[in-house]
Amino acid sequence: MQGSLICPSSCLQEATQRTEPASPHRVSIRTVLFLCTAAIWCALPAWAGTLQFEDESSQAGIVYERERSATFAQLDAFRQASLTQPLGFPDLVGMPTRVYGIPGVAVVDYDRDGDLDLYVTNGPGAANSLFQNQLANTGSFQFVDVAAAAGVEAEDQDSTGTCYGDLDNDGDVDLLVLGRSEPNRLFEGNGNGTFAERPASGLEGGSLSSVSCSVGDVDGDGLLDVAISHTFDYAALTAIFVEPFALNQPNQLFRNRGDGTFEDISVSSGIRDHVGIPPGTSGITWSTAIVDIDLDGDQDVLFGDDQGGIPTAKYGGVDRGYQHIFLNDGTGHFVDAPIILDDVSSGSWMGFAFGDLDCDGAMDLFSSNFGDYSIPSMGMPYAQFDQSSRWFYGIGNGLFTEPGLGSEVASVFGWGNAIFDPDNDGDQDILYHGGLDMNSVLLADNPGTFLENVGCGQDFLPRLSAHSTDHLRGNVQGAAIGDLDRDGLVDAVAVSNLTLPAAAPLLPSPVSYQSAFDATARFSPIFAPTPGGMVWTGIDYEPGLLSLDMNRSQAQPGVTIRTVGTVGILDDAIVNRDGIGAVVSFKPHGGNSVMMPIVGGSSLGSQHAPEAYFGLGSAHKGTVDVLWPGGVRNRLYWVWKGESVVFPEIPCSFDASWPSTWHYLQCVGSSLDELRDESIIDRRTARRHWFSALLAYLNSH
Repeated sequence: MQGSLICPSSCLQEATQRTEPASPHRVSIRTVLFLCTAAIWCALPAWAGTLQFEDESSQAGIVYERERSATFAQLDAFRQASLTQPLGFPDLVGMPTRVYGIPGVAVVDYDRDGDLDLYVTNGPGAANSLFQNQLANTGSFQFVDVAAAAGVEAEDQDSTGTCYGDLDNDGDVDLLVLGRSEPNRLFEGNGNGTFAERPASGLEGGSLSSVSCSVGDVDGDGLLDVAISHTFDYAALTAIFVEPFALNQPNQLFRNRGDGTFEDISVSSGIRDHVGIPPGTSGITWSTAIVDIDLDGDQDVLFGDDQGGIPTAKYGGVDRGYQHIFLNDGTGHFVDAPIILDDVSSGSWMGFAFGDLDCDGAMDLFSSNFGDYSIPSMGMPYAQFDQSSRWFYGIGNGLFTEPGLGSEVASVFGWGNAIFDPDNDGDQDILYHGGLDMNSVLLADNPGTFLENVGCGQDFLPRLSAHSTDHLRGNVQGAAIGDLDRDGLVDAVAVSNLTLPAAAPLLPSPVSYQSAFDATARFSPIFAPTPGGMVWTGIDYEPGLLSLDMNRSQAQPGVTIRTVGTVGILDDAIVNRDGIGAVVSFKPHGGNSVMMPIVGGSSLGSQHAPEAYFGLGSAHKGTVDVLWPGGVRNRLYWVWKGESVVFPEIPCSFDASWPSTWHYLQCVGSSLDELRDESIIDRRTARRHWFSALLAYLNSH
């Protein structure tokens, strides 16, 4: 649609209504702002770029292959034995699982040079990779693996998930790497791009099967704490198919003591008191996140549990796959308020993503699930929507509604995921990946799914051609997002634990829902039925890969917001240096407000860049609001298309009750002066924040 150079009367009327002053003291300010921007604002064309992602990993110098876990030899022994004596169900359940690993990926600016790097985990005998982005160094979009030089290769560990944050508030990144049935490892940043392992941090966690982690300040002391999710011993599949609770491993929550060590507060915090789970037992938990889900200023903890191969209560079994939402009472103690709705209570929840899909100001949630195709492929009882990957709309106080799948009709299997605006049209879309090796069959129905938001959550349309690479044969586990080439378009990375060879068959799912996914729903039999049992087909997998899916959509650039907490710098500041836990909202002029929380890990075993990204649609600028942990609110007006903004915590809430305007401005001014002295912001940025703070205060009082 072309924009008119003459603003139509309807547009002028709408713009006037949007800028109507609430008080005569604000008439001149808001009228001037309106007159300066109305004609341009009304004349802008509507941009809606077609989603297009190109895998440019090889061009960018990415070399990665996932190494098998040590238990592969045991699985291979079962395969070989089946060729002479077919296997029965007890044999299949007794096989080791996850032998190709559970790799995770983190998008992180580890060297603080302004561009985003990648940390990817690997198996035993293969070094984890730290791909340093050369954009800031040379201007070239290339990556160099510097894991060995940085000291984070962890070659002797079977690494799974990873997360990071400035755990000691000293200005550099600290990295946590989880282990498969072995201790986790904390690498403390040295401030020069290298790391030193801290072997007795308290985060080791014993020999549990750690998968995902998330960092966030749960007790409001300005230090990042850590949540870790656990599953079961991968020596056999008994916990998935036979025993619902006894073999599952409990999750953990660790409090940061501030001296480089952590205290296990899993029991005292209340995160072991699950609703729907027998006391003293646990679920199978793949995903976790620390996020202010109810927008009350403190950090809540989420765990996503797996129903697995045991039927739900609906089919005569037992429900155990809950989305546990542990709401913080403000002191670091939690009470479980799981999502319990008709037909969507128990599922196989694999990963979380957060945003505002319906543009109503409440935080929404997307959860990866088993999907509608995989369970029927295994011959188990299933009805459509039983375990759909789906989105939930927040209605406040940690409560949600479930709107259904709309035009998607049916969903596919999911692990890593994200909510973001890849086409920069002003509302948020959904990305999720996934594939599952069940030893006897490879479930491959997800080619890399984009669900395009239409009309702020009125519908979501599958865009299955958005990826240049068909991810069906890549068994993607971890996924994360970030603007890797700094072009204002958000990119995605995905890591798989295995690759199905091109010669191996992909058979169609036995069910059809008249959905776009009917064409992609496939599976590959690794064991074939014979009169005497199951026999290995001879199919083995190639190594998993790292995919660098660069956003090449025809869209205008969005805005990037990087939050900076100022605890230890400003009096009364309480937010960790990375600003993790902040909830950033953006409203384009003439558009709808959406939000993106800064979360320290939520996608399966992976962490998105700690930046908030927003599209502007047809607007050229908009307004940013930040809800900081603790409840302080700051606002910045006139954020322009293509801008990358450093947004520091200013511990002076514009909506608080102040004795006078002078007291508020004194707080803001002294804070900005000190931030400028510390070189966190420059003089121009300080002035910009001061004027925005004044206008925000006037508009709220």
